[in-house]
Amino acid sequence: MATISNTNVGPAGQVISSTTVNAKFTDVATATATLDVNNVRSEGVDRRTLAASRTEPLAHMSYTNVTGTQAYTSNTGEAPFSITHGGGSGLLLTPNFTLKAGDLLRINFTIRLESHDNNNYVPIVSQTTTPPLGPTLSTGLLFFPVWETASSGSFTVLPNQAVMNNTVSAPALIPFNDANLKTDSAAWCSMEGIESGANRVCKNTVHGAFYYKHTTSDLLVNRIKLNGRGPVAYEWDAGTSAKVIRVPDWGAGPYSSNGWPTSWSLLLGAGQLSMMVIRGDS
Repeated sequence: MATISNTNVGPAGQVISSTTVNAKFTDVATATATLDVNNVRSEGVDRRTLAASRTEPLAHMSYTNVTGTQAYTSNTGEAPFSITHGGGSGLLLTPNFTLKAGDLLRINFTIRLESHDNNNYVPIVSQTTTPPLGPTLSTGLLFFPVWETASSGSFTVLPNQAVMNNTVSAPALIPFNDANLKTDSAAWCSMEGIESGANRVCKNTVHGAFYYKHTTSDLLVNRIKLNGRGPVAYEWDAGTSAKVIRVPDWGAGPYSSNGWPTSWSLLLGAGQLSMMVIRGDS
């Protein structure tokens, strides 16, 4: 039975030298060259380890990140925008990977709101309309991934997600629910911050994740990117008796009376986007 000696390690507090570290690697190399039946536990070898083509749990991994900052101007919430700063293609992945039935897709992202150009911003706007639009108007930004598959041919929202990537004309509503119009792929970014001249410094970093188990036929995922949208209002809509994402008319009440801009400049900073696929038959 091959064994590895640990007599050349330590004692605790001793200064490490390259000689002792190299000796340990030599011990490992020597021992693994003489493995025998006594080194393998009963049932330690199965069909998976002996397969001609091993099926690993991690079938795919893609990652990208952006650094620095960029101002995204003229935002009204009526249309989404892509995260494109940092050089290269921004927060865009090109996996060209085929999902098979049973595969688990994991998408994770972070993005940082450095500041925006509304120094009069307050997180909750009081209702003065009759009837009121809702108890509160909580305003913020949405960040959400979208994908392009071989079947779609263009970027669409992820499965069973609210239609957050369409262009609308304000005022408008983006409905969502707990069935086929979910928002669990999106991250809500608050816009609170400290007034600094004409801007409000936020330095808010948000994280989002989306986990999806593919259950149908093979699906080629060409591209995945991160979109932003906003500002928008998250509220209870009295007219539909439902929670909605409202795209307000920033030139109308109750916003216009607060001295808010009719379009916004958003300074975004560091971010990352990753995609991982766990093989369903692993």
